[in-house]
Amino acid sequence: MENISNNSGLRPMLNPPPQWGFWISFYITPAIVTLGLIGNMLCFIVMKRKSLRQRSYSHFLCALAVFDSLTLVGRQVDLVNMYLDKYTEIGNMFSTFSDFGCKIYFFSLNICYLMSAWLIVCMSLERLQAVCFPFKKTPLKTQSGAVSIISCLFLILSLSQFFRFSFFGRSGSRCGAYVEHREIYLNLHIYGYMFTLMFGFPFFVVLIGNFSVLLKIRRIQKDIYERSNGGKSNMCQSRAVFRKRSFKTTATLLTISFTYIVTMLPLLIISIILYAVVDMNTIEGIYLYFRLKPYSEVISTFSYINYSINFCIYVLSGKLFRKELNRMFTHSRSSSQTTGMVIKASRQELIRMKDAIKVEQSEERFL
Repeated sequence: MENISNNSGLRPMLNPPPQWGFWISFYITPAIVTLGLIGNMLCFIVMKRKSLRQRSYSHFLCALAVFDSLTLVGRQVDLVNMYLDKYTEIGNMFSTFSDFGCKIYFFSLNICYLMSAWLIVCMSLERLQAVCFPFKKTPLKTQSGAVSIISCLFLILSLSQFFRFSFFGRSGSRCGAYVEHREIYLNLHIYGYMFTLMFGFPFFVVLIGNFSVLLKIRRIQKDIYERSNGGKSNMCQSRAVFRKRSFKTTATLLTISFTYIVTMLPLLIISIILYAVVDMNTIEGIYLYFRLKPYSEVISTFSYINYSINFCIYVLSGKLFRKELNRMFTHSRSSSQTTGMVIKASRQELIRMKDAIKVEQSEERFL
Protein backbone atom coordinates (compact mmCIF):
# COMPACT_ATOMS: atom_id res chain seq x y z
CA MET A 1 0.00 0.00 0.00
CA GLU A 2 1.22 3.46 -0.87
CA ASN A 3 1.58 6.45 1.40
CA ILE A 4 -1.32 8.88 1.72
CA SER A 5 0.63 11.76 0.25
CA ASN A 6 1.43 9.76 -2.89
CA ASN A 7 -2.01 8.32 -3.56
CA SER A 8 -4.49 10.97 -4.57
CA GLY A 9 -6.43 8.55 -6.77
CA LEU A 10 -7.97 6.87 -3.72
CA ARG A 11 -9.14 10.05 -2.02
CA PRO A 12 -12.79 9.48 -3.02
CA MET A 13 -12.68 6.46 -0.69
CA LEU A 14 -12.28 8.81 2.28
CA ASN A 15 -15.92 9.49 2.96
CA PRO A 16 -17.04 10.38 6.48
CA PRO A 17 -17.47 7.27 8.64
CA PRO A 18 -21.00 5.88 9.15
CA GLN A 19 -22.78 7.30 12.18
CA TRP A 20 -24.98 4.35 13.19
CA GLY A 21 -22.51 3.32 15.90
CA PHE A 22 -22.61 6.77 17.47
CA TRP A 23 -26.41 6.85 17.57
CA ILE A 24 -26.63 3.39 19.13
CA SER A 25 -24.23 4.58 21.82
CA PHE A 26 -26.09 7.88 22.18
CA TYR A 27 -29.41 6.20 23.04
CA ILE A 28 -28.16 3.17 25.01
CA THR A 29 -25.48 4.80 27.16
CA PRO A 30 -27.87 6.98 29.26
CA ALA A 31 -29.85 3.87 30.24
CA ILE A 32 -26.68 2.00 31.27
CA VAL A 33 -25.40 5.02 33.18
CA THR A 34 -28.71 5.58 35.01
CA LEU A 35 -29.10 1.95 36.06
CA GLY A 36 -25.44 1.78 37.01
CA LEU A 37 -25.59 4.86 39.22
CA ILE A 38 -28.68 3.56 41.03
CA GLY A 39 -27.15 0.11 41.49
CA ASN A 40 -23.80 1.45 42.68
CA MET A 41 -25.53 3.76 45.15
CA LEU A 42 -27.48 0.82 46.60
CA CYS A 43 -24.28 -1.24 46.80
CA PHE A 44 -22.56 1.54 48.74
CA ILE A 45 -25.49 1.95 51.16
CA VAL A 46 -25.82 -1.79 51.81
CA MET A 47 -22.09 -2.25 52.34
CA LYS A 48 -22.07 0.56 54.90
CA ARG A 49 -24.71 -1.14 57.04
CA LYS A 50 -23.61 -2.27 60.48
CA SER A 51 -23.50 -6.00 59.72
CA LEU A 52 -21.32 -5.58 56.61
CA ARG A 53 -19.11 -2.55 57.16
CA GLN A 54 -16.96 -4.50 59.64
CA ARG A 55 -15.80 -6.83 56.87
CA SER A 56 -12.66 -5.93 54.93
CA TYR A 57 -14.10 -6.66 51.49
CA SER A 58 -16.90 -4.14 52.07
CA HIS A 59 -14.33 -1.34 51.73
CA PHE A 60 -13.26 -2.65 48.32
CA LEU A 61 -16.87 -2.91 47.19
CA CYS A 62 -17.68 0.62 48.41
CA ALA A 63 -14.64 2.06 46.65
CA LEU A 64 -15.54 0.12 43.50
CA ALA A 65 -19.07 1.54 43.59
CA VAL A 66 -17.71 5.10 43.87
CA PHE A 67 -15.15 4.83 41.07
CA ASP A 68 -17.52 2.91 38.80
CA SER A 69 -20.07 5.70 39.24
CA LEU A 70 -17.48 8.37 38.43
CA THR A 71 -16.42 6.38 35.36
CA LEU A 72 -20.02 6.19 34.13
CA VAL A 73 -20.47 9.92 34.60
CA GLY A 74 -17.25 10.54 32.67
CA ARG A 75 -18.40 8.32 29.81
CA GLN A 76 -21.71 10.16 29.61
CA VAL A 77 -19.97 13.54 29.59
CA ASP A 78 -17.73 12.38 26.72
CA LEU A 79 -20.77 11.25 24.75
CA VAL A 80 -22.60 14.55 25.27
CA ASN A 81 -19.47 16.42 24.26
CA MET A 82 -19.24 14.43 21.01
CA TYR A 83 -22.87 15.19 20.23
CA LEU A 84 -22.51 18.92 20.89
CA ASP A 85 -19.31 19.07 18.85
CA LYS A 86 -20.71 17.20 15.84
CA TYR A 87 -24.38 18.15 15.62
CA THR A 88 -24.88 21.51 17.33
CA GLU A 89 -23.50 25.02 17.12
CA ILE A 90 -22.45 24.95 20.77
CA GLY A 91 -19.27 23.09 19.90
CA ASN A 92 -16.80 21.31 22.15
CA MET A 93 -17.64 21.47 25.86
CA PHE A 94 -13.96 21.64 26.80
CA SER A 95 -13.22 24.64 24.59
CA THR A 96 -13.72 26.88 27.64
CA PHE A 97 -11.29 24.89 29.77
CA SER A 98 -7.96 26.41 30.66
CA ASP A 99 -4.73 24.51 30.14
CA PHE A 100 -4.70 23.37 33.77
CA GLY A 101 -8.41 22.53 33.60
CA CYS A 102 -7.77 20.16 30.70
CA LYS A 103 -4.89 18.54 32.58
CA ILE A 104 -6.72 17.98 35.85
CA TYR A 105 -9.99 16.80 34.29
CA PHE A 106 -8.48 14.10 32.06
CA PHE A 107 -5.97 13.13 34.74
CA SER A 108 -8.81 12.55 37.24
CA LEU A 109 -10.94 10.74 34.68
CA ASN A 110 -8.22 8.24 33.80
CA ILE A 111 -7.47 7.63 37.47
CA CYS A 112 -11.13 6.61 37.94
CA TYR A 113 -10.86 4.19 35.01
CA LEU A 114 -7.73 2.60 36.49
CA MET A 115 -9.15 2.38 40.01
CA SER A 116 -12.21 0.55 38.72
CA ALA A 117 -9.98 -2.05 37.06
CA TRP A 118 -7.51 -2.51 39.92
CA LEU A 119 -10.13 -2.70 42.66
CA ILE A 120 -11.40 -5.84 40.92
CA VAL A 121 -7.83 -7.14 41.17
CA CYS A 122 -7.85 -6.41 44.92
CA MET A 123 -11.14 -8.25 45.35
CA SER A 124 -9.79 -11.22 43.42
CA LEU A 125 -6.65 -11.33 45.58
CA GLU A 126 -8.76 -11.02 48.74
CA ARG A 127 -10.82 -14.03 47.76
CA LEU A 128 -7.70 -15.92 46.69
CA GLN A 129 -6.18 -15.34 50.10
CA ALA A 130 -9.41 -16.35 51.86
CA VAL A 131 -9.60 -19.67 50.00
CA CYS A 132 -5.93 -20.66 49.71
CA PHE A 133 -4.63 -19.16 52.99
CA PRO A 134 -7.66 -18.97 55.30
CA PHE A 135 -5.66 -18.87 58.56
CA LYS A 136 -2.95 -16.48 57.44
CA LYS A 137 -3.37 -12.92 58.67
CA THR A 138 -2.80 -10.38 55.91
CA PRO A 139 -3.77 -6.72 55.37
CA LEU A 140 -6.50 -7.89 52.98
CA LYS A 141 -8.38 -9.44 55.91
CA THR A 142 -8.51 -6.34 58.13
CA GLN A 143 -10.45 -3.10 57.77
CA SER A 144 -7.44 -0.88 58.31
CA GLY A 145 -5.42 -2.99 55.88
CA ALA A 146 -8.10 -2.69 53.19
CA VAL A 147 -8.25 1.09 53.59
CA SER A 148 -4.45 1.30 53.42
CA ILE A 149 -4.35 -0.84 50.27
CA ILE A 150 -6.97 1.34 48.56
CA SER A 151 -5.08 4.49 49.51
CA CYS A 152 -1.73 3.13 48.31
CA LEU A 153 -3.33 1.91 45.10
CA PHE A 154 -4.78 5.35 44.45
CA LEU A 155 -1.39 6.97 45.08
CA ILE A 156 0.52 4.57 42.80
CA LEU A 157 -1.96 4.86 39.95
CA SER A 158 -1.94 8.65 40.29
CA LEU A 159 1.85 8.69 39.98
CA SER A 160 1.61 6.53 36.86
CA GLN A 161 -0.54 9.18 35.16
CA PHE A 162 1.55 12.26 35.96
CA PHE A 163 2.91 12.24 32.40
CA ARG A 164 -0.40 13.83 31.36
CA PHE A 165 0.58 17.06 33.11
CA SER A 166 3.64 17.34 30.87
CA PHE A 167 2.27 16.27 27.48
CA PHE A 168 -1.46 17.06 27.64
CA GLY A 169 -3.45 20.26 28.00
CA ARG A 170 -5.20 22.87 25.92
CA SER A 171 -4.15 22.33 22.31
CA GLY A 172 -5.69 24.87 19.98
CA SER A 173 -9.38 25.28 20.77
CA ARG A 174 -9.79 22.00 22.64
CA CYS A 175 -8.14 19.63 25.11
CA GLY A 176 -5.55 17.27 23.66
CA ALA A 177 -1.92 16.27 23.46
CA TYR A 178 0.53 19.06 22.65
CA VAL A 179 1.58 18.87 18.99
CA GLU A 180 5.30 18.69 19.76
CA HIS A 181 4.75 15.84 22.28
CA ARG A 182 1.91 14.00 20.56
CA GLU A 183 3.90 10.92 19.57
CA ILE A 184 5.33 10.46 23.07
CA TYR A 185 1.94 11.02 24.66
CA LEU A 186 0.17 8.53 22.38
CA ASN A 187 2.77 5.85 23.09
CA LEU A 188 2.42 6.34 26.84
CA HIS A 189 -1.38 6.48 26.66
CA ILE A 190 -1.85 3.49 24.35
CA TYR A 191 0.87 1.09 25.46
CA GLY A 192 1.55 2.20 29.03
CA TYR A 193 -1.93 3.19 30.16
CA MET A 194 -4.47 1.29 28.09
CA PHE A 195 -2.78 -1.96 27.05
CA THR A 196 -0.73 -2.45 30.25
CA LEU A 197 -2.39 -0.81 33.26
CA MET A 198 -5.99 -0.70 32.10
CA PHE A 199 -6.27 -4.25 30.84
CA GLY A 200 -3.03 -6.27 30.58
CA PHE A 201 -1.94 -6.61 34.22
CA PRO A 202 -5.49 -6.71 35.70
CA PHE A 203 -6.52 -9.37 33.17
CA PHE A 204 -3.66 -11.75 33.97
CA VAL A 205 -3.80 -11.21 37.75
CA VAL A 206 -7.54 -11.87 37.87
CA LEU A 207 -7.22 -14.87 35.56
CA ILE A 208 -4.39 -16.40 37.59
CA GLY A 209 -6.25 -15.72 40.84
CA ASN A 210 -9.39 -17.43 39.59
CA PHE A 211 -7.44 -20.39 38.29
CA SER A 212 -5.67 -20.79 41.63
CA VAL A 213 -8.95 -20.68 43.55
CA LEU A 214 -10.51 -23.31 41.30
CA LEU A 215 -7.48 -25.58 41.71
CA LYS A 216 -7.61 -25.17 45.48
CA ILE A 217 -11.31 -26.00 45.64
CA ARG A 218 -10.83 -29.02 43.41
CA ARG A 219 -7.96 -30.22 45.63
CA ILE A 220 -10.09 -29.85 48.76
CA GLN A 221 -12.95 -31.73 47.14
CA LYS A 222 -10.55 -34.53 46.26
CA ASP A 223 -9.23 -34.69 49.84
CA ILE A 224 -12.76 -34.88 51.23
CA TYR A 225 -13.56 -37.68 48.83
CA GLU A 226 -10.45 -39.67 49.79
CA ARG A 227 -10.75 -39.13 53.54
CA SER A 228 -14.43 -39.93 53.85
CA ASN A 229 -14.70 -43.24 55.71
CA GLY A 230 -18.26 -42.99 56.92
CA GLY A 231 -19.88 -44.79 54.00
CA LYS A 232 -21.06 -43.69 50.62
CA SER A 233 -24.01 -41.69 51.93
CA ASN A 234 -21.88 -39.73 54.38
CA MET A 235 -19.29 -39.13 51.70
CA CYS A 236 -21.87 -37.75 49.30
CA GLN A 237 -23.37 -35.65 52.05
CA SER A 238 -20.01 -34.11 52.98
CA ARG A 239 -19.25 -33.33 49.36
CA ALA A 240 -22.66 -31.73 48.93
CA VAL A 241 -22.17 -29.59 52.03
CA PHE A 242 -18.74 -28.44 50.83
CA ARG A 243 -20.03 -27.65 47.37
CA LYS A 244 -22.86 -25.63 48.82
CA ARG A 245 -20.47 -23.58 50.94
CA SER A 246 -17.79 -23.07 48.29
CA PHE A 247 -20.12 -22.36 45.37
CA LYS A 248 -21.23 -18.95 46.63
CA THR A 249 -17.70 -17.55 46.94
CA THR A 250 -16.58 -19.16 43.68
CA ALA A 251 -19.66 -17.96 41.79
CA THR A 252 -19.20 -14.37 42.93
CA LEU A 253 -15.48 -14.44 42.16
CA LEU A 254 -15.91 -15.90 38.69
CA THR A 255 -18.86 -13.69 37.82
CA ILE A 256 -17.16 -10.42 38.80
CA SER A 257 -13.84 -11.24 37.14
CA PHE A 258 -15.23 -12.79 33.98
CA THR A 259 -17.68 -9.91 33.59
CA TYR A 260 -14.66 -7.63 33.54
CA ILE A 261 -12.88 -9.85 31.01
CA VAL A 262 -15.89 -10.38 28.73
CA THR A 263 -16.84 -6.69 28.62
CA MET A 264 -13.32 -5.27 28.28
CA LEU A 265 -11.61 -7.85 26.00
CA PRO A 266 -13.55 -6.85 22.83
CA LEU A 267 -12.67 -3.20 23.48
CA LEU A 268 -8.99 -4.06 23.79
CA ILE A 269 -9.02 -6.07 20.55
CA ILE A 270 -10.80 -3.41 18.48
CA SER A 271 -8.53 -0.72 19.95
CA ILE A 272 -5.40 -2.64 18.93
CA ILE A 273 -6.79 -3.07 15.43
CA LEU A 274 -7.67 0.62 15.09
CA TYR A 275 -4.28 1.81 16.32
CA ALA A 276 -2.53 -0.62 13.98
CA VAL A 277 -4.63 0.62 11.07
CA VAL A 278 -3.88 4.27 11.84
CA ASP A 279 -0.14 3.52 12.05
CA MET A 280 -0.25 2.31 8.43
CA ASN A 281 -0.50 5.95 7.33
CA THR A 282 -2.18 4.93 4.07
CA ILE A 283 -5.41 5.66 2.25
CA GLU A 284 -6.51 2.06 2.61
CA GLY A 285 -5.73 2.16 6.33
CA ILE A 286 -7.82 5.26 6.90
CA TYR A 287 -10.66 3.78 4.84
CA LEU A 288 -10.56 0.65 7.01
CA TYR A 289 -10.51 2.84 10.11
CA PHE A 290 -13.70 4.57 8.97
CA ARG A 291 -15.34 1.22 8.34
CA LEU A 292 -14.44 -0.10 11.80
CA LYS A 293 -15.24 3.08 13.75
CA PRO A 294 -18.99 2.37 14.23
CA TYR A 295 -18.23 -1.13 15.53
CA SER A 296 -15.70 0.39 17.92
CA GLU A 297 -18.35 2.76 19.29
CA VAL A 298 -20.81 -0.08 19.89
CA ILE A 299 -18.15 -2.22 21.58
CA SER A 300 -17.17 0.73 23.75
CA THR A 301 -20.79 1.09 24.84
CA PHE A 302 -20.89 -2.63 25.63
CA SER A 303 -17.87 -2.20 27.93
CA TYR A 304 -19.85 0.24 30.10
CA ILE A 305 -21.75 -2.76 31.43
CA ASN A 306 -18.64 -3.58 33.46
CA TYR A 307 -19.22 -0.44 35.54
CA SER A 308 -22.97 -0.89 36.06
CA ILE A 309 -23.65 -4.60 36.58
CA ASN A 310 -22.00 -5.20 39.95
CA PHE A 311 -25.24 -4.66 41.85
CA CYS A 312 -26.89 -7.47 39.86
CA ILE A 313 -23.91 -9.74 40.53
CA TYR A 314 -24.07 -9.16 44.27
CA VAL A 315 -27.82 -9.74 44.35
CA LEU A 316 -27.61 -12.98 42.38
CA SER A 317 -24.59 -14.50 44.14
CA GLY A 318 -24.48 -12.88 47.58
CA LYS A 319 -26.94 -14.26 50.12
CA LEU A 320 -25.83 -11.86 52.86
CA PHE A 321 -26.08 -8.92 50.47
CA ARG A 322 -29.65 -9.91 49.54
CA LYS A 323 -30.52 -10.30 53.20
CA GLU A 324 -29.21 -6.84 54.11
CA LEU A 325 -30.86 -5.26 51.07
CA ASN A 326 -34.19 -6.79 52.00
CA ARG A 327 -33.75 -5.79 55.64
CA MET A 328 -32.98 -2.21 54.60
CA PHE A 329 -36.21 -1.82 52.63
CA THR A 330 -38.23 -3.80 55.18
CA HIS A 331 -36.91 -1.58 57.96
CA SER A 332 -37.84 1.51 55.96
CA ARG A 333 -41.40 0.26 55.47
CA SER A 334 -41.76 -0.82 59.09
CA SER A 335 -40.37 2.51 60.27
CA SER A 336 -42.86 4.44 58.16
CA GLN A 337 -45.68 2.20 59.40
CA THR A 338 -44.55 2.66 62.98
CA THR A 339 -44.35 6.42 62.50
CA GLY A 340 -47.85 6.41 61.06
CA MET A 341 -49.18 4.39 63.98
CA VAL A 342 -47.51 6.75 66.45
CA ILE A 343 -48.99 9.78 64.72
CA LYS A 344 -52.42 8.15 64.67
CA ALA A 345 -52.18 7.18 68.35
CA SER A 346 -51.03 10.69 69.21
CA ARG A 347 -54.00 12.19 67.43
CA GLN A 348 -56.39 9.85 69.24
CA GLU A 349 -54.76 10.71 72.56
CA LEU A 350 -55.04 14.42 71.79
CA ILE A 351 -58.75 14.03 70.99
CA ARG A 352 -59.29 12.18 74.27
CA MET A 353 -57.44 14.90 76.18
CA LYS A 354 -59.58 17.60 74.54
CA ASP A 355 -62.76 15.67 75.42
CA ALA A 356 -61.59 15.29 79.02
CA ILE A 357 -60.86 19.02 79.26
CA LYS A 358 -64.32 19.85 77.90
CA VAL A 359 -65.93 17.51 80.44
CA GLU A 360 -63.98 19.10 83.30
CA GLN A 361 -64.96 22.58 82.12
CA SER A 362 -68.64 21.64 81.91
CA GLU A 363 -68.51 20.14 85.39
CA GLU A 364 -66.90 23.30 86.76
CA ARG A 365 -69.65 25.40 85.21
CA PHE A 366 -72.30 23.12 86.66
CA LEU A 367 -70.79 23.44 90.11
